[in-house]
Amino acid sequence: MGTRARSLQARVSAWWRRRAMVSSLRPAERQLVTSIRAARLTYLSRSKLASLALACRENAEAGRRGIYIEAGCALGGSTILLSRLKPAETELRVYDVFGMIPPPSEEDPTAAHRRYETISEGESEG
Repeated sequence: MGTRARSLQARVSAWWRRRAMVSSLRPAERQLVTSIRAARLTYLSRSKLASLALACRENAEAGRRGIYIEAGCALGGSTILLSRLKPAETELRVYDVFGMIPPPSEEDPTAAHRRYETISEGESEG
C-alpha cells in the first residue's frame, strides 16, 4: 500500500473512531455536548468532549474515587461537562491563569506563535 493510501486509510479510520465515540453517548450526554458546542463554550471537537463524557461514565460505573482536575479551562465548556457528568461525591478542581496565556518562546513551533497571535488579538473563537 502506498503512502497516500495509508494516509487516507488512517484518516478514515480516525473518522470512524470519532463517530463511534459520539454515537456511544447516552441522550443526556449527547445533549450536553451539543449544547456546549452550540454555545461556543469550547475549543474541543464533539469527539473530544464525547471522550471526556465517556471517561466520566466509565469512572462512575467502575466506582473509581479521586479528584477531577482541569488545568486550563479556556471558555469553560469542558468544565461544565465535567461538573455535570462526574460522580456527585467527587471533587472538581479547575486551574487557569484567567487572563492572557504566556507568550510562546523561541523554542515553540511556528503554530504556537500563530495561535498566540490569534488569541492575543481577540480573534480566537470557540
